[in-house]
Amino acid sequence: MALTSGGAVYTWGSNATGQLGIGSTTASSTPVQVTTISNIVGIAAGYTHSLAVQSDGTVWAWGDNAVGEVGDGTTTQRTSPVAVSGLGSSSGMVAVAAGAS
Repeated sequence: MALTSGGAVYTWGSNATGQLGIGSTTASSTPVQVTTISNIVGIAAGYTHSLAVQSDGTVWAWGDNAVGEVGDGTTTQRTSPVAVSGLGSSSGMVAVAAGAS
């Protein structure tokens, strides 16, 4: 994953569980922009999921969700970013970290 100074997120590599956040499970050997989020100030890559913090403190997640990695209250795989439940703009989040699951 990469984050531009303007708050855009780029991802590349394996995408078997949608961890690139591009709306599909197609792998990419070159960076592709995650176009459904903007104004991002922090990112993290897990084993098969990804996270981002927006400048307003909202946390976004996507990818594998077999054990709730995405934090949206489901175990549904997400190929595009979804807001993490309970961590909206009023939460004041400033950073994220990701692990295996």
